[in-house]
Amino acid sequence: MTSWKGAPLINQKQNSFDDLVAIREAVETDYNFIFDCWRRSYAESEFAKKIPAQTFFLKHHRWIEKILHNAKVLIACSKDFPDEIRAWICFGEEEEEVRMNMKNHDATADVMPPVLHFCYVRGPFRKLGLASYMIKKAGLPKNSEVSHINDDGKWIVKGRIYNPYRFFHD
Repeated sequence: MTSWKGAPLINQKQNSFDDLVAIREAVETDYNFIFDCWRRSYAESEFAKKIPAQTFFLKHHRWIEKILHNAKVLIACSKDFPDEIRAWICFGEEEEEVRMNMKNHDATADVMPPVLHFCYVRGPFRKLGLASYMIKKAGLPKNSEVSHINDDGKWIVKGRIYNPYRFFHD
């Protein structure tokens, strides 16, 4: 039995998508889709609803560009058609942050945990566990931070730290 674009129907109890999707790094031709999904999905979030649409789309596009320059993006695609994107995840790895103590001018280094910036799953593949699979493939531990929350992804934050400032840091 098949569903959208010939993709096999997935048993929700199935833990592995290894037979159904290929994981690859994003390539240049993926980025328009990534920008569009990210901005449109996040435009409906509690954060963005309060911002005039023109301002949000322009400003958030610029920040996404900065993030994508340093972050990693993995794509879940059809094994037979690598250009057929089913999901993607944007994340940053653990990094060191140097903080200056202005009082005594000492510098201390803190290790910032990995960060999940955004995970997008196309409609027909939602609620099947593909986002969880992508988080696992990205190697993001439970103590990772999350820089974006929208209504569809509120569950991702459970056990993780919501830190929207990581979006502006990376």
